[in-house]
Amino acid sequence: CVCVGPPDSIVKGSATVMIGGKPAARMGDTTAHGGSIVLGCPTVMIGG
Repeated sequence: CVCVGPPDSIVKGSATVMIGGKPAARMGDTTAHGGSIVLGCPTVMIGG
């Protein structure tokens, strides 16, 4: 899903990596409106 409009909330993030007290979001993690994150930094690995 290509999101258009205001930022959406992340529903699922890393269970083991926190950033600012919140789970780190990764490619493939889901969003509140039913989409998923499709872009990210390919050289950064979060939570295996």
